Amino acid sequence: MRAMRRILPLLVPLASTMALSGCAAEQGQPPPLTPAQQADIGQQVLQQVHQDMRAWESLSVDETMKGVQDSPDFALVTPDGHSYGIAEFRKLWSSMAANASSEKITPHAERVIVLAPDAALYTSEATWEVFEKDGSVERYDVGAGTYLYRKVGDRWLLAYEHESAGQPTHVPSPGAASAPPPPPKRSMAEMQQAYLDAFVADVHDPAKLAALYAPNATILAAGSPAQEGTDAIRRAYQGMVDTYPDMALKPVRTWSKGSVLVVEAVATGTDKASAKPVGIDYLTVLTFGDDGLVANAHSYVDAVTLMKQTGAYKDKVPGKAALPLPAAPPQVHAARGDATEDANVANAKALDPRLKQQLHDKKDPGWKNTTLLGVEDFTIDEGEFSFTQNKRTVAGHGVEIEQWKDGKVVQSWSWGNEMEIDAQLGIGPAAPKAAQR
Repeated sequence: MRAMRRILPLLVPLASTMALSGCAAEQGQPPPLTPAQQADIGQQVLQQVHQDMRAWESLSVDETMKGVQDSPDFALVTPDGHSYGIAEFRKLWSSMAANASSEKITPHAERVIVLAPDAALYTSEATWEVFEKDGSVERYDVGAGTYLYRKVGDRWLLAYEHESAGQPTHVPSPGAASAPPPPPKRSMAEMQQAYLDAFVADVHDPAKLAALYAPNATILAAGSPAQEGTDAIRRAYQGMVDTYPDMALKPVRTWSKGSVLVVEAVATGTDKASAKPVGIDYLTVLTFGDDGLVANAHSYVDAVTLMKQTGAYKDKVPGKAALPLPAAPPQVHAARGDATEDANVANAKALDPRLKQQLHDKKDPGWKNTTLLGVEDFTIDEGEFSFTQNKRTVAGHGVEIEQWKDGKVVQSWSWGNEMEIDAQLGIGPAAPKAAQR
């Protein structure tokens, strides 16, 4: 009953909103959410839930409380039927952190129900384990949870949580002298998704972004000097935040195979110097270590388009209009490791390397593969190219993404940085000295 009294003030306004949605136009209420808006909100909430779960697994009280709405109406109902308010919730987590070393949550059958622009329900089934500091384990093999999230400012916060589960299985410590078991290792796919979620959520925090990279990591943007080590990476991200204080980004498509993750995304914001909006798409090829940290990242951003949007550079060719953030959730492609992918890679290797440059009317073109992946019906071909123009030999970096069907290319996308080429030809805006791989 205590939990019901707490949850009613939260649900009644939502029920009223849903009941009135049918006559919104007559009453002057906001129109119902479109499917695209619901999908976008659902993706936001799902990302926030996964981010919260990482904090729960670490048993960090401070990080857990950041994701909870500090309200007298908050309630947690545990599998044993106990109800906890916000103060009791903090005490509960403090007690768990004092006695346990880690927690492992494995959700499945996840679902997000959007109730309103600022409210959504997340439901899932899950298994979870609590690893006690004495080496014992409390294991819940079957459980379910219902979570009410409310949007406060620009963040989704947990307002109500109800967990259901059977009796846990207690695995005793093998001995007092034995060390507690280490937290279960996440799969590479889980660690890559965690990186994406954290990067989107913390895009305005350079220190948190740099923490996603290994201490000796390298970021190389085609046409710019490499950033080596987390200090240099943090400074680079600080420059980005200083230039575009309201920057936002969203993945459009991802391709993953083993430790490599390729991300196509859109970034938007307002240039602080010119107060002009910017919006560009870009591609990043990331290689992860076994610890889930990024070892190196290669980025492909058309800097000329970005400068034209801010007015920093003009020529006879008008710049592309600023792109908006996409409304749809990202397309996710993961390698299957089957014969079709192997055949696509073999076909990509067999393509005449000169053809890619001849299509652009270049002289003496060359192409050297540095990465070639087969992912579902796509191949991702990253490499270094060269050609001759105006008696100058030009070298650069790029990525070709090709989609295959029955052994033939049906669609192709190219990524690079126009400024990297223009700087070597002595045309276009000034650019930093091109980095060499």
